[in-house]
Amino acid sequence: MPNHLYSGYVFNDAGTPINGAVVHLYARNDTATSLANTTTDANGYWAISYATAGRYDIEITSGDSKRRIKYDDSVQLTTMEAGTVSVRGYEGQPAVLYMIADDGDDAGDEWKINVADGGVLTLGNDNASAGTYVAHLTMTPHATITSSSATFPGILDVNGSVDWDVTEVKVDSSGDIDLVSTNDAAAAIYLRENAGTSGTIKIHADQGTSVTEGAESINILSDAGGVGIRSTANLANAVNITVDGGTTSTITIFNDQGTTATEGSASIQLLSDVGGINVKSGLNGANAILLTADGGTSETIVIHADQGTGTGSIELLSDVGGIELDAGTDIILDAGGADIFLKDDGTLFGTLTNSSGELVIKSSSSGTTAATFIGANVTLAGTVGSGAITSTGIIKTDDTTEATSATDGSLQTDGGLSVAKDAIIGDDLKLLSDSAVFAMGAGSDFTITHDGSTAATIDIGGSGGSITNIGASGNDWTANDIALAGTGNNHRNLIITSTGAYNAKLGLYLEASGTAQSIIEFKQGDGGGTANNHRYIMGYDGTEGYFKLLSLDTDGSATASDVFRVYDGNGDMRAHDDWVDDYFDYVCDGCHKHSQVAFDCCGIVSWHDDVMALRQMGTDPSVMQRMVDMGVMVKDGDWTGISLQGAHHFSWSAIWQNRQRMDGQYAAFGVWIDAVDERLQRIEKAIGV
Repeated sequence: MPNHLYSGYVFNDAGTPINGAVVHLYARNDTATSLANTTTDANGYWAISYATAGRYDIEITSGDSKRRIKYDDSVQLTTMEAGTVSVRGYEGQPAVLYMIADDGDDAGDEWKINVADGGVLTLGNDNASAGTYVAHLTMTPHATITSSSATFPGILDVNGSVDWDVTEVKVDSSGDIDLVSTNDAAAAIYLRENAGTSGTIKIHADQGTSVTEGAESINILSDAGGVGIRSTANLANAVNITVDGGTTSTITIFNDQGTTATEGSASIQLLSDVGGINVKSGLNGANAILLTADGGTSETIVIHADQGTGTGSIELLSDVGGIELDAGTDIILDAGGADIFLKDDGTLFGTLTNSSGELVIKSSSSGTTAATFIGANVTLAGTVGSGAITSTGIIKTDDTTEATSATDGSLQTDGGLSVAKDAIIGDDLKLLSDSAVFAMGAGSDFTITHDGSTAATIDIGGSGGSITNIGASGNDWTANDIALAGTGNNHRNLIITSTGAYNAKLGLYLEASGTAQSIIEFKQGDGGGTANNHRYIMGYDGTEGYFKLLSLDTDGSATASDVFRVYDGNGDMRAHDDWVDDYFDYVCDGCHKHSQVAFDCCGIVSWHDDVMALRQMGTDPSVMQRMVDMGVMVKDGDWTGISLQGAHHFSWSAIWQNRQRMDGQYAAFGVWIDAVDERLQRIEKAIGV
């Protein structure tokens, strides 16, 4: 990642930039080791670029003054815009996001989103034991996206359709995978392939070795109804039972003595021109009935009904045990009537149907469509119950149903939802619980909590700092105050930090035709204007059309007065002036009262040379102190400033004194010139010029 930039400005209490202040970057709560440092420029600006992400404090030193900006300070923002919001774990540690309902009072109230070192994401809940999170979803990334996986250890219940728009759909389970339909109708479960003439449906066990009846690697079993293998194709081998697993594999329909193969008199004959076919063995043992052809390479086994028109013209029936179809290659079910019926003890419960070359699986006796396969896509009409559904591609729904609650909408889940990457919401994002919490950070450092009625609290840092919206209008943020809360001696800071080429901006905006004010208010105590209850307001007055700094008098009268104004369209600053006595010709050395004329006072009143005082106050501390005593300068510890009103009145007084001096000098010069002129005239007369 790029270096992290920390920057800001340093001003003294009068708003003047401080040049040369030393700025240090410390680890959080550390005061011993400076990680980086810089100094402020003539504008008071400083910037530190630091490569390692973490939690840091900033310390600024100017002379004997030292101030610290702590990581733990709370921040109040009306609006925060960010291109990316990251939840970052420390080196080797996971990134964790908690979502806690109902203050986490009970088991099951808390969800934990955890991204481990290496990228494995888990979504856990503490339902089993409060505070102990059990993973309900695990997502494991892989450099090859098709090798990534998502694991649901429980049940995935889809109350709608699942559309896998991929070349391959893979359902893995460490336990059973059950396709169950409660529909009492033909095609209740319907497996269909409808891609083309080369398409097949394959039921494959690639590791099972059992041939034991009832426990075969592939077992087609009907507990109550029959098992039908049917083809309407007018072709040889229209129904083909084949095993191709190896040289010792067998399909056993067995007559080891008969030699004839003539229809109607074959050694083993499954033939029904009009009536039924019955293959029966009284042997209580393996391979009690075997169908075997062992005569040569051209041999075939044909189970043939050439006239039967019923749905059971050829039946494979087991009263007690199972029926197993095991083939080394494909098993082909070819039904000319477009349907393959699945029954239980004679009762239809499902159908596999050909619909325009596509497979439709119907459940129940009423033939309700459960799944429709079109090419590589499948549309499920009802709920899919599964321990986990894994897709290497996009899971997509084209349904446009609006979500108005937690139980409707196009995509629903009874549990939580985990997203490994960015989540983009095209419309509203709603947290419906009255105690809903939106939390960010590994320790839920930043939360937005609904209060259960009409307001919300933004908590920053977990304790000691929050932004609270309170008011009769509920959570109408445009109608109510936002308070920066905290307790004890904690700082309350509003910090807007920009990195790179982005600006840091705090905007107060009025409508173009608005007549209101946009202000920033600084208040001590109740702000009533008495001692220790000062108030200053800086802002723009839309009614009068000027920018102002307003102060509240400290005499208790609560009379507001603008310190200065900058009017629209003017580049000058107009300062307020309420001085009455603006002359410094005579000054009392006791109380420092000053006037244009001599007066009686508590000390010695003497003439004051304002011009020399301006020259000497930079070099003579006593003169500087006298200027402070008269209100011309202001001193606070090591900090010295100028009283705007006092200084310019003193300057006017000095200018007037200087003018008096100049007038006196002009008068004296005039007398001297007159004397010189008189002498020149005498000289000219004496020499006869």
